Amino acid sequence: IMRKDQVAANYLDLQANDHFIKAQKFYNEQQWELCSYWFYRIVDHYAESPHIHESCFYLGMAQFHLGENAEANIYLSRYLKGESNPEHFREALETKFTIAERFRMGEKRRMYDSKKLPAWAGGEMMAIEIYDEITATIPCDELAIQSYYSKGRILFQIGMYNDAVSTLQTLIRRFPKNELSIESYILIEEIFAEQCRIEQQNTDILELARINLKHFEQDFPKEERLAYAQKLVCQIEETFATSLFNIGQLYERKGDLGAATIYYYQVLHQFPTTYLARMSFDRIESIAPKETVDKCFVYLNNSMKR
Repeated sequence: IMRKDQVAANYLDLQANDHFIKAQKFYNEQQWELCSYWFYRIVDHYAESPHIHESCFYLGMAQFHLGENAEANIYLSRYLKGESNPEHFREALETKFTIAERFRMGEKRRMYDSKKLPAWAGGEMMAIEIYDEITATIPCDELAIQSYYSKGRILFQIGMYNDAVSTLQTLIRRFPKNELSIESYILIEEIFAEQCRIEQQNTDILELARINLKHFEQDFPKEERLAYAQKLVCQIEETFATSLFNIGQLYERKGDLGAATIYYYQVLHQFPTTYLARMSFDRIESIAPKETVDKCFVYLNNSMKR
């Protein structure tokens, strides 16, 4: 004779099984709203059901197809953590990666992840968490390589330049011959080019850009896109040269020709191959003593020969 608690448990299992059959039918028909309704019933009310684990996966996938990215990520994470070797492991991770890519491309998440609130919140931090989860779970997989690169891009988008460079350097170090290592070298130069516009006094950026370019040339000496990376380094040099030249112009307008000459000379000394070097020499020629002009002319001429 079955005890009352056993009877109740069996009854709940039968109910959960009935819900699961209905939900799967709607899932196979791609009726995402209807199947979500029944899978929600299972995960919310039948925690001991043998179907709870699979329900989390199918609910996450249904929410993904409905565009509820944050909700989908929650249930797919719950599915992946529920067993040591889940059946839909790969599909769940690939879907989570796609969710992260949606956020990286600008899709929004609901405020406080509540379906009662509009999708106005940025999803960048959730995307970064997903990329980190993938690289930690399958560190040598192609999906992990893509996650490193996408994480670098999204960190760049939100202005976390140093973290972006560090992430891309990790990709290059771990997967030196992968195509995305080439893309990472180029993206690092683009990050430095953007960062120097904001931090015009931080000349370390230029040195780091030159080091990155040197490693790029060593690792991929025949790569066609080297020319683009070299152009970016030249742009960085022009940016810093422009900053110094503008300060020189400021002092010249104030009548402090000595200070102006110092800044023009710094342009000549630090960035002799830039367009601003020629302009700086012209200004020195106009405002400085002849011996200073002669010295600058020799320096500029020697730099051009090099």
